[in-house]
Amino acid sequence: MKDNPDHIIARSITVVDSDGNPRITLNGGDNDVGTNIVLTTKKGKILQIQEQPDGYVTIGMDGLHNPHGVSISKHGLCIRDAEGKPAVTVGDYMENGVGIYKGGMAVYELGCDDEE
Repeated sequence: MKDNPDHIIARSITVVDSDGNPRITLNGGDNDVGTNIVLTTKKGKILQIQEQPDGYVTIGMDGLHNPHGVSISKHGLCIRDAEGKPAVTVGDYMENGVGIYKGGMAVYELGCDDEE
């Protein structure tokens, strides 16, 4: 496939603002790294959508210190705290259906097979 005025083909594209700071990065990945899209604010906060090695997708927000604050995968949904520890899980994470955590420790769990 060739580039044309209506379609650009590239493995990676970085869009910069008027000061030359990266604001949008689109990476098609290679054999070792999956695809990702990163949006960066002027204050350095990010929103990242990234393919993981086993094929699921993670969405990370708020900065590089916690790149996987929200994970959506075949296992369900996992929201992590600022330290990267589980805060809320829905699905078969940690062998439960719904879990609420504080400091990574369970404070409420409702198993997939639990009866009400």
